[in-house]
Amino acid sequence: MIYNVSMNQIMKIKKIISVAFTVAFFSMVFAEKSNATQFETTEIDDELQITASLNGNLNLRSAPYNELSYGKFGYKKNHKAQKATQSAEHQSNRPRPYTPPPSGSRNPQPQAGTKDKLPTSDMSAVANTPKPPLFNSLKNQHHSFGFWEMGVAIATSHSLTDVEGSKGLSPGDFTSQHFSSYNFGGGFYGRYVMNDWFSVKLGMNYVRLDYTRESPVQIGSIFVKAFKNDIFEFFGTTEFHLPLLANTPWDLYTFTGIGVFFSDVSLNDQNNRLITITDDFNQVQPFIPLGVGFSVKLTNSVKLGYEFGWRNTIFHYLDGVKADERYDHYFLNSIKIGFLF
Repeated sequence: MIYNVSMNQIMKIKKIISVAFTVAFFSMVFAEKSNATQFETTEIDDELQITASLNGNLNLRSAPYNELSYGKFGYKKNHKAQKATQSAEHQSNRPRPYTPPPSGSRNPQPQAGTKDKLPTSDMSAVANTPKPPLFNSLKNQHHSFGFWEMGVAIATSHSLTDVEGSKGLSPGDFTSQHFSSYNFGGGFYGRYVMNDWFSVKLGMNYVRLDYTRESPVQIGSIFVKAFKNDIFEFFGTTEFHLPLLANTPWDLYTFTGIGVFFSDVSLNDQNNRLITITDDFNQVQPFIPLGVGFSVKLTNSVKLGYEFGWRNTIFHYLDGVKADERYDHYFLNSIKIGFLF
């Protein structure tokens, strides 16, 4: 059978097919859009979500905020609870330039990444010459060039005089005499340590010498019951240290030097009346200090020590009288506290 189809009929068929495709295409687009709008998320609390789908099924699951449906569109939305726990600087996800944390270095220079240059050498190094250490060892702090010490001393004072009768005693009697008869004094000093072997010291002390006898003693034409002498001494000494202790905080030394003292002596008779001293002598006299001492560093800046110091004089009148040709002397037992710098 042969059908004769006119041109008008062919055109009508094309229009119908075109309209059908157009309707089908827009129907698919609207159906996809409607399907996407059927999904919505409802927050139950900070973590629980309910997802509703077109088939009516409900899926209850626990998920963090960044797994919400809008997360698949290329961005994240901060949860309200998360924003409340963040600072204003971190509530945004926008990228920021890196800022280095504050440095704990002693050199407060800007960190790498800034416009400032890195620290450079001061060009002070000399070939074959080591630089001094950043920190001194305990040895270098205690025995080093240019080391200074200033301190105070508290002392017991003892005399060897005619009124006291302490000249020419045996060692046992001498020790017993001076444990039972003493007075107090004190002063201050300054020491400069030159090296592990030697140091020099300058100082000043106030010393009280006195003694009261049980019965008066006749010396010449007078009877003396007691004497008292206030002495102010100024001295300079050279100290010789034991280098074997240079690596420790301990120090052992001997010393000698020269000094002068001012003497202000008074005498009393058996009735406690002042006796007029008729002998003529100079109140300012030289002496030679001799002795030994040791010390220990308590901290990097404080030192405690003991010192025995003998004062060898060429003076007869420490007690105000002269009984024979032997000179009078005195000595100190000192506790010293030094401050180092």
